[in-house]
Amino acid sequence: MLETENEVKLVAFADDGKTVEYNIEKVTTTENYDFRAPEWDGDLTAVQQGEDILLSWDEAWDESGIYGYRVYADGQPVYRREGDYFNHVNDNYTTEDTSYLISSLDLNESHTFRVEAADAWWKALDGSGSTDYGVT
Repeated sequence: MLETENEVKLVAFADDGKTVEYNIEKVTTTENYDFRAPEWDGDLTAVQQGEDILLSWDEAWDESGIYGYRVYADGQPVYRREGDYFNHVNDNYTTEDTSYLISSLDLNESHTFRVEAADAWWKALDGSGSTDYGVT
């Protein structure tokens, strides 16, 4: 229950059937829990600029603020730094801006792009607010 003291009991299970129980802890949950994912209107646009593709989109909205955007090209994540990876709980993102320049694509082939927005609690709706765009 939100804003109340709760007892939390953790039990770890091993493949061989053994369990390990940890001490029961009492925690008070926050009142500011975020139940909603970001939302936005508008489309993802892609424009060829020389040898690159400039992606742009409208700013997403969320009551707790927008943390960042994850960009995907042809289903593959576009990372901000070497060694990054995306999963549903980490705080890695491609950009904080509402545009991103993608380089090193073969412009003789068609490509598909997707952008995900995440709020300060890193809740994202998979593919929300995005459209596919082909470049030939």
